[in-house]
Amino acid sequence: MSIIDEIAAAVAQAGLDDGIDPSVGLRCGWDYWVPGQPLTDRCGIARTPHRLPIDLDPLPEGAVAIIDGTMTAAQLGGSIWRQILIRPRDSRAMGHDPFAVSSMAAHCGRAEHLVTLVGHSPRDLAIYLDDLRLRDRAVFDRVIAKDFKGAIALRPTIADDPWPDRVRALWKAPEADYLPPFLVAVLYAELARLAVNHDGLLVMAFDGGIELSTRRFVPRVPLAGGPHQPSAIKRAIEMLPYQSIALSAPGTILQRGDAEAAAAWAKVCAASLSAVAEEREGLDIAPATPQQAKAIARDFEAHPAFWLEQRNDHGWSRQNRPAATYWGLDWRQHASVGLVEIMMTAQDWNCRCRPGGRRLSTMSMRRVSWAIATISYAWMTENNPAAAVWLLRQAQGKNEDSLDAFSPFAMDDILKEKSGNTLRKKALALVADRPKPGELGYTARYQAHLWLNARGDDIAHYRQYKWDAIMGYHKAKAGILPKILRDTSRVPEEVAAVLGRAHGVSPIHGDIGHNKPPSSAMADDIAAARGSQNVGMMISPLATDPMREMLLRKPRAQSKKKEAKTKTR
Repeated sequence: MSIIDEIAAAVAQAGLDDGIDPSVGLRCGWDYWVPGQPLTDRCGIARTPHRLPIDLDPLPEGAVAIIDGTMTAAQLGGSIWRQILIRPRDSRAMGHDPFAVSSMAAHCGRAEHLVTLVGHSPRDLAIYLDDLRLRDRAVFDRVIAKDFKGAIALRPTIADDPWPDRVRALWKAPEADYLPPFLVAVLYAELARLAVNHDGLLVMAFDGGIELSTRRFVPRVPLAGGPHQPSAIKRAIEMLPYQSIALSAPGTILQRGDAEAAAAWAKVCAASLSAVAEEREGLDIAPATPQQAKAIARDFEAHPAFWLEQRNDHGWSRQNRPAATYWGLDWRQHASVGLVEIMMTAQDWNCRCRPGGRRLSTMSMRRVSWAIATISYAWMTENNPAAAVWLLRQAQGKNEDSLDAFSPFAMDDILKEKSGNTLRKKALALVADRPKPGELGYTARYQAHLWLNARGDDIAHYRQYKWDAIMGYHKAKAGILPKILRDTSRVPEEVAAVLGRAHGVSPIHGDIGHNKPPSSAMADDIAAARGSQNVGMMISPLATDPMREMLLRKPRAQSKKKEAKTKTR
């Protein structure tokens, strides 16, 4: 699936464009799975409901619906485990489905970690859904479709539903009535979104069992297009034309430190590329020759995220920065921060909805750390067994040849002693640095309340970007260059001429005229902004742009320097 296809799917899935076939919105790993194929399409997912339980759209050949209104309670339980991409560890489960559970009374070894974080296991939720189906089929359909707003519209009191007696009868300490079952369904929806996004991020973060840093990434780019091309490199090159990697200004501008001129250059390039992408229905720069692959490697090297740095007076070198990030978080941080955010929401709702009940926040920090580490490892095992062996070897302090027989649960018991305290502590510190409500990137965070309301929605940023994009698009189509780039005191004329050769933008054109206004229909249509926002929630060019990690890293480094100075005083 190309980047343009991914964008179309995100828009279709949200139901924003009636002109797109609704079946385009069906996503592998979210709506359906295919036996013998990867668990997801590795593109991530936005916060959008399933079409299947309501619309019953046709599935691709050989596909199986992830959730279906005709499932038994046990099948619903297995469906929930599959949605969050964690094997339940039910020793009695039969068949070839690793996410299946044998019965509602079965012992699932990994359930305790989910209880630690969100208060209730997939079993509790599955039984509630089975009970809800008997009481109100229409509301049940909405809940399993993750159309939680629709469920509330049909029955405003659904958040007051109690747990069925057959759920309460199965509870063993520390299980208790921490949350209303409807809110548990919302938390598991956000956990499923985190799992699917993490599956996509891991593909970009590893080459087999080798973790990719910026130092390891660049030498692998020349392999693009060949028989030994790493999946991570292929994916990064697909995204390159839509990221800051393709928009970097020439060194002549960067050396002057003229941020305004550099930004103008980037906007012109972005607008021109978008015009070309529209005409060609996408941008495919996959190299066909080794020379082209080496040229793309130079594009990565020219990006500030891959620049050589001077460290400790030992000369200049490319540092081991993360090669793949999601809104600035590497794969370790992404999993742990996402889990902590979901846990914090569960604890907040626990206080609000059960003021006199047991506190979810009383779970020991050891249990929380263990849960975060176990779930992170579980996701790695499903996505990349070779990398999971590498993690296991690190935890045991052994060579690969001396490891015991590897299994998907090999790390679970080891982590009882090495509990993941570092992951938890770093995640708690990073949560404070994430985009605040209303700031760009807030909806991409793992804030479960956004399934229910729009508090903190960052759509205003996407609407402004949409307007800027429309204006830039029309200027690019007309071959108009901004005043800044026509100022030869800031940008040499021969440098600006590069834009003309590369993007068809003339250095001699004036400002856009009043007789060439952007389409009013485009300007007023919020659908395009919502589509962009959805893409921002996925493993997309917008979310994985390496510039985001750079922008986050610098304030952290400055903060650490201040702390160090304070301590020395």
